[in-house]
Amino acid sequence: MMFPRALPMLFLLLPGVCVAQGNAATPGLGQLLKLVFGLLVVIAIIIALARFLPRIGGMQPLDGGRFRIVSALSVGQRERIVLLQVGDRQVVVGVAPGQVNTLHVLEEPLETAPLTRAGGVEAGPAGWLARTLAGGRR
Repeated sequence: MMFPRALPMLFLLLPGVCVAQGNAATPGLGQLLKLVFGLLVVIAIIIALARFLPRIGGMQPLDGGRFRIVSALSVGQRERIVLLQVGDRQVVVGVAPGQVNTLHVLEEPLETAPLTRAGGVEAGPAGWLARTLAGGRR
């Protein structure tokens, strides 16, 4: 984790702050400890929310999971072809600025698998967060 390596660097910046203030009173150790403690509390709250909010269901999609983007292909600077999963049906739509057109409704849904990297780790933001929390590389 990068935090233990960054903490000593923060303490190295403290004399520069005191010199920049000139004749002003230097901040006491108590103020510095308050600042560091407050920062650690905020970081702990963010990590706790990131861990426990998905477990209690606070991150449910608003549509109840009925709509899902299966795949998307860019065909221009601002145009895309998107394959949507709507319930048990799949619909191919064209998306352009200001309009969405149905191109085709598939009779048989295409088989889909979640995007993964070579090591079996999920791709995208969820995979990046899992690798980062596990101490892995990008």
